[in-house]
Amino acid sequence: MPLILQSAPRPARLLRLSLIALFLLWPRPSAGKKKLYIGALFPMSGGWPGGQACMPSAQMALDLVNNRSDILPDYELELIHYDSMVEVELLERLLTPAVCCLYSALRWTVSGHLELLHSQSRRVDTSAVSADGGFVENVWVNKAQRCAHSPAVRSGYLCGRCDPGEATKLLYDLLYTEPLKIVLMPGCSGVSTLVAEAARMWNLIVLSYGSSSPALSNRQRFPTFFRTHPSATLHNPTRVQLFQKWKWTRIATIQQTTEVFTSTLDDLEERVKEAGIEISVRQSFLTDPAVAVKNLKRQDARIIVGLFYETEARKVFCEVFKEKLYGKKYVWFLIGWYADNWFKIKDPAINCTVENMTEAVEGHVTTEIVMLNPETVRGVSNMTSQEFIAALMSRLGGMNPEETGGFQEAPLAFDAVWALALALNKTVAPLKGRGRRLEDFNYNNHDITSEIYRALNTSSFEGVSGQVVFDAQGSRMAMTLIEQLQGGSYKKIGYYDSSQKNLSWFGNDVWIGAGPPADRTVVIEEYRFLSQKLFAAVSVFAGLGILLGILCLTFNIYNGNVRYIQNSQPYLNNMTAVGCMMALAAVFPLGIDGHHVHRSQFPVVCQFRLWLLGLGFSLAYGSMFTKIWWVHTLFTKKEEKKEKKKQHLEPWKLYATVGVLLAIDFLSLVIWQIVDPLHITVEKFTKEAPKEDLDVLIQPLLEHCSSEKMNTWLDKELRWGRGEERRGEREERREERREERRGEADSGPQQHDSEDCKGCLFYF
Repeated sequence: MPLILQSAPRPARLLRLSLIALFLLWPRPSAGKKKLYIGALFPMSGGWPGGQACMPSAQMALDLVNNRSDILPDYELELIHYDSMVEVELLERLLTPAVCCLYSALRWTVSGHLELLHSQSRRVDTSAVSADGGFVENVWVNKAQRCAHSPAVRSGYLCGRCDPGEATKLLYDLLYTEPLKIVLMPGCSGVSTLVAEAARMWNLIVLSYGSSSPALSNRQRFPTFFRTHPSATLHNPTRVQLFQKWKWTRIATIQQTTEVFTSTLDDLEERVKEAGIEISVRQSFLTDPAVAVKNLKRQDARIIVGLFYETEARKVFCEVFKEKLYGKKYVWFLIGWYADNWFKIKDPAINCTVENMTEAVEGHVTTEIVMLNPETVRGVSNMTSQEFIAALMSRLGGMNPEETGGFQEAPLAFDAVWALALALNKTVAPLKGRGRRLEDFNYNNHDITSEIYRALNTSSFEGVSGQVVFDAQGSRMAMTLIEQLQGGSYKKIGYYDSSQKNLSWFGNDVWIGAGPPADRTVVIEEYRFLSQKLFAAVSVFAGLGILLGILCLTFNIYNGNVRYIQNSQPYLNNMTAVGCMMALAAVFPLGIDGHHVHRSQFPVVCQFRLWLLGLGFSLAYGSMFTKIWWVHTLFTKKEEKKEKKKQHLEPWKLYATVGVLLAIDFLSLVIWQIVDPLHITVEKFTKEAPKEDLDVLIQPLLEHCSSEKMNTWLDKELRWGRGEERRGEREERREERREERRGEADSGPQQHDSEDCKGCLFYF
């Protein structure tokens, strides 16, 4: 029976033709090209919706790479991406913060099971992961406890941010869903931390485009991690350079208590210590910065580095305005990735007006990683940075860049794909020489991973974000933009290249005062000197006294043959005159200070003061005391020896007495200078604030002569001198009483001596 072919019904024919057309029009890989898959996580919403601009940027880079015949000619790169925030956003709408905590903890628990199962399947050391589930239980409990007490949960932020718990689920999907991924590309720091720590178990390279946490620069913990987004610590070399430029050696810090800022501040502390700069005040806060700002004010902080998110920045500067911690005496250093109008945004969490905030933030300095090449050069993608922005705007369909998450980081995602493509291209030849191919990669293949690691580690090319180079920790090296808020808007004042240690300065920085403020209250040391008018007046009187002593000495010598002069012991009178002139001459070294002689010559002046005054007093008062003593001795003898009173005093006894007194004083001064010599001492007095400048204090200083046991030596000298004086006064009073009893008007030469001595005492 002949075979009768019946035509298919019309609807079936149309369906067949549609399927054929769809097959012909469906985009297919180039003939002979093998696909290599990249697993990426792009947060499309939440606190940092970076995927909104970073995903189109990465896809644009993939299109350019796949169309190049000189890069991976036998391969085609394909991006398999997930929205790491979709499910999290759903939870934010449906679940309470407490349930969100449990959800996040559950994801961490799944991560623990993943690592446990994988390490058991590969028969690796699982000492860090207990097989009985203890690790899983501990992770659950610890995560839930930390989450329940977290301020982020109380603020409603946890489920709206990059959550490592959600990333764990997506990582599981990427790893255990075909096809195999040769590289992972996470976004924010929290997700990258989880992915990078687990990726080594699967021999996977992790290349992040949006992670800035300094903790990720740990090669022992993250051995296969790279990032095109520089570490947050890259701000610190720029800050140190600016501190040195403006000659500041004392700074203060205030930070929000989060891991990224704590790590950044620890790195800054090490760098400033190496540069000889002191962190005098270090304050931190969790949610309310009021106490921390007050402490900065109380401890006289002037140069202040602030590390906090934008919402907390508004709280900080509201308190700064209240405490008047701004103006010409203060400089604030902030992070540069805030919105340009961040201080003008109305925030119900603060009670300051826009005018208050604008006044408080004026003049602050920001440092920001350069994420877009400022120069018009064509890099490896054959695009300038301006052409890249134009192409990205076209892909975004006219979306407002300020309202598009991740727009600033888009060049980093673009260059991340190019870094990966160039690294894979570099590994083709070495792998071929060993009989391997990129498509042979699997999660147990360590050799291919090692080749990709070496290629990425030696990457160096010009991208749309600038020169792409990785340091030993896998972090991107980049330039830093320095801006200053001038008149309510940010102005570029320089760039700093930390790799070359090159500061490009525009010289347009503006300060409220005459220049950069001091890093502390300036204390000006001011030496106080003796009033020159007073010194001149006293010197004139001392000179007149010395002149009078010379006249008396001349008169005494010239009239030495006169009876009354001879009977009054002229040599003792001469000693008194010389002693008085020496004591008066001590006025001149006593008035000499640092205004007249150099500091090194001041100890000599101290010696002149001491010896002139000490020996002058001993010579003058010693000679007078000797005359009084011997007169007293003669007049207190018994009646039977009265006849001997009329005999003259033997001069050698008088001179010997003066010599003994002078020798005792000389010996004590010699011992003083040998045991405890005089030296210059600077005494500080209470600081004074000048009326014309509130930022300066005057520290009065006074130079004077002193020794270690000055009071002890002075006490001995004064006791000796005072003893002589008291004995002389006592004998003088006794003599006066005797004279009154006897009623004698004239008692011979000895009375003349007594009267002369009383006159000398009165004169001295």
